[in-house]
Amino acid sequence: MKKSENESENFAMLEKKLVKAMNLVYVNLIKFKKEKNSPLVVMREGKIVHIKAEDLEMPLIKND
Repeated sequence: MKKSENESENFAMLEKKLVKAMNLVYVNLIKFKKEKNSPLVVMREGKIVHIKAEDLEMPLIKND
């Protein structure tokens, strides 16, 4: 196996782990916001938007 192929595989594996971790963070954030009945504050099109906790939906996450 060439060095560049090995680096590509390592990068792909790292990317997969990072995406999985970010999905877990997102799920935990939504759970926390719902438990505390606290709005999620985001920026959309340059404006600050408050999303009510009851309007937040749990994402569908595939387990690989």
